[in-house]
Amino acid sequence: MTTIDVVGVKNDLMSIAQAERAHYATNGQYVSLDELVSSGDLSFKRDHRDFYTYSIETSDSGFRVVATYNSPPNPDAPHTISLNENMEFSRE
Repeated sequence: MTTIDVVGVKNDLMSIAQAERAHYATNGQYVSLDELVSSGDLSFKRDHRDFYTYSIETSDSGFRVVATYNSPPNPDAPHTISLNENMEFSRE
């Protein structure tokens, strides 16, 4: 089940990152997850999937969409999965 969760989380992160890139192209700034939803740039309103919660770290020059694992320890589940403005994943 953890494998399925991680695949779903990665798909969510990709959707969020694509919305963030589209928002930047139109408005010239990176914004929070709530702002992406309220602006209509992100169609789903999910801020979590199962044991992962989502957030966005922004700066003037980029962003990082982060999924953080919030449950009892599981050796098969990465603590964090992130995706940056270059669409590069990293896991911890």
